[in-house]
Amino acid sequence: MRACRRCAVQAVALGVCLAMAAALGGCGSRADLTMKMNPGDRFEVATDSDVSTATEMMGMSQSDSQRTGETMLFEVKSVDAEGWATIEATIQRLETPALEGLGPLAEGLNIEEALSLEGRTFTLTMSPKGKVSSVTGMDRVAAEAGDALVTAVKDVMGKQMEQLPEAMRGMEQLLTGELDVAVRKGVRDQLGDEAIRERFESMFAVYPEDPTVTKGAVWERTLSLFKGQPMVLNDTFTLEEVKDGVARIAVASQVSPNTAAEPMSVMGMEMKLELSGSRTGTIEIDTGTGWITSCTMESEMDGDMLIMGMQGTMKVTGTERVVVTRL
Repeated sequence: MRACRRCAVQAVALGVCLAMAAALGGCGSRADLTMKMNPGDRFEVATDSDVSTATEMMGMSQSDSQRTGETMLFEVKSVDAEGWATIEATIQRLETPALEGLGPLAEGLNIEEALSLEGRTFTLTMSPKGKVSSVTGMDRVAAEAGDALVTAVKDVMGKQMEQLPEAMRGMEQLLTGELDVAVRKGVRDQLGDEAIRERFESMFAVYPEDPTVTKGAVWERTLSLFKGQPMVLNDTFTLEEVKDGVARIAVASQVSPNTAAEPMSVMGMEMKLELSGSRTGTIEIDTGTGWITSCTMESEMDGDMLIMGMQGTMKVTGTERVVVTRL
């Protein structure tokens, strides 16, 4: 039983690293802060995150650190009269967390191979203010990735069940049946259309309502995230300076739980987190194109968690770096 609890605590730390990595993005002179998008424009968007978690549950402590990253190629296909752009995105790199925390289940399970998405494409629609109204194509990709991960998990579990007494082998069908649904939901919540839409909106929708602003201008944004790690972001942006064609913006954010969101699914286990804290960082925008060129965010949160009927506490710290390069 103690080993089971330890596995659960470690799985929580792993899952939050992935989810948080997906959920923490988003990212006397005058500047015009709107995105200027034209058909044929191409941008490379690279995101890298380092997330550390410390959990306490049933008298047990667990600490974990993970690095995740992704690179996507954006190509503007069309722009309508109001400036909304249809963009084709191609996944060039996707780095997922390691699985050491899952103990025996991780033996022989290559999550990077199961979730290999390089070369896959999807479409997003974005406004000149960075608002993402829709993403299409990732639900299909997430379904295929979920199938691959379920197959890999079943293979590993089948080999492990062979080592159990005959009377206990019937558990395999029950366990894998429950995992089928939960694993697919977990992948969809991280990689489906709505999850990717939220991720890019949190990254790009940082522009003021009045696009022409001067040094010292302050504007705010409230964004509720339901996928990945659900949370509510209350962001304050301050234009610090405009120099050499670059607008430098300071970000201060308060993070609170999104109590309206469904629990997360982490490797077949339902988990609910209620974390609060803050994020601080800097965004740089090319005033010529209106596109973000870089964003660095530091975050620190803590709060309560509930998994498999067990209650505990968690502290999360993270750093995310976004670099956008015009090609």
